[in-house]
Amino acid sequence: MKLKILAAIAAATAIAQPVYADPAFSLGVTFNFGGQNASGIGITAGVWSDNTEEEFTGGLTGTFYPTSNQFGAGVAVGYNFENGVGMLGYDFLQHNAQFGVGFANIEGEDDEDPAPQPEPEGEPEIVVQDPT
Repeated sequence: MKLKILAAIAAATAIAQPVYADPAFSLGVTFNFGGQNASGIGITAGVWSDNTEEEFTGGLTGTFYPTSNQFGAGVAVGYNFENGVGMLGYDFLQHNAQFGVGFANIEGEDDEDPAPQPEPEGEPEIVVQDPT
């Protein structure tokens, strides 16, 4: 069991992006490919290494399987799209591969703040016209 936990930590570290990227958080559904214990559809929460639209990302996932009342934890690689992430991963507690999609706080090009406008230097000049 300790070896599996260490493998999960090593995989998450290897797929993590540089620290300048903001993380994304997701909530969605997954489907398991086989497995010994829990199978079928699960509700998955994930933490992803990047929240930028149209980028590949890596993450850690936690899954609840309502049909078998079991939990899972794993690592995954994903692709960020508008307001969501698609993922393919492995559940270390349930020993199976997963495919899933979820809603996430993904930032697109139109979500970015506009560039700040420079402040004028000094005080504004007041011009007074002579009425004559």
